[in-house]
Amino acid sequence: MGKALLPDWPGYLRRARAAQYVDVSTTKFDDLVREGALPAPITRLGVKVWSRAQIDDLLQNTDPDSTEGGLVSCDAVFPPS
Repeated sequence: MGKALLPDWPGYLRRARAAQYVDVSTTKFDDLVREGALPAPITRLGVKVWSRAQIDDLLQNTDPDSTEGGLVSCDAVFPPS
């Protein structure tokens, strides 16, 4: 069997795909957006979407004091409930 390929993520993601991109449920994704831990959606052609670049920027530029082995801690980005 061949190596599994990651999806070719578009620049703008609808809610379900954005939640999948950050590997959380849509309910948790909504909570994180509401709490400000993830960016708010923008409207493109009447559809709410999230910028993958904004999500990436947020995940990569989280407080450096919250890192584990040089990597951003999941707890820093997604605080425990």
